[in-house]
Amino acid sequence: MSSRRRGALAGGLLKSFGRFRGNTIYTLMILIGWAATLLVAANTMLGSAMGHALVEGQLYFAGSAHLTSALVYTAAAIALLPRMIPMLVRARLFPGLVTPHDRSAKWHLGFDVLVALGMAIGTGTVGLMAAFALVFVPPWMAFRRASHWRSCLIISAGLGTLAYMLAFVAALVWNQPFGPTLAAVLTTLASLAMVRGGVAGGRLGPAPASS
Repeated sequence: MSSRRRGALAGGLLKSFGRFRGNTIYTLMILIGWAATLLVAANTMLGSAMGHALVEGQLYFAGSAHLTSALVYTAAAIALLPRMIPMLVRARLFPGLVTPHDRSAKWHLGFDVLVALGMAIGTGTVGLMAAFALVFVPPWMAFRRASHWRSCLIISAGLGTLAYMLAFVAALVWNQPFGPTLAAVLTTLASLAMVRGGVAGGRLGPAPASS
């Protein structure tokens, strides 16, 4: 678990200090990490156990270390995201207001590290591709349906939770590995949305002002 956290921290630092825009660098790092891990597993004593944990996930065998990591991560996200999100949205919508000495750069670094740590924890429990699908598909679907960024967050979280619960039940009923089942459920939802035109829409607007 500690090696995944160190890798996540290194990935967040690489994205921030390497000045990579968008999340393309995360996709490349996921592919590099997936290839490297499976090659190491195939050529060491770790063998198939490590490969199966990465590909299929080990949700049914998750222990206290996984639970502790998830709880600590959730607490950190709840504490930090309400302060991070306004800074990130402002930098996205009004980049001219961001200066080299602006504190928002620190929030960008913190957000990148938070995302990378979440991916590391998710990979250890549901597998790499399922973790990637869980952070990619729901926001992608929500982005084209939501009218503003706040509703996008709510829709994304709701879709992710729904897919997770459906996959968990399906994996138990049909005795299937959870990671691939979760990825299958998410891609099925995305395909249905594409067929129905649910991901064709406009850009997000600002959130409505609170009264």
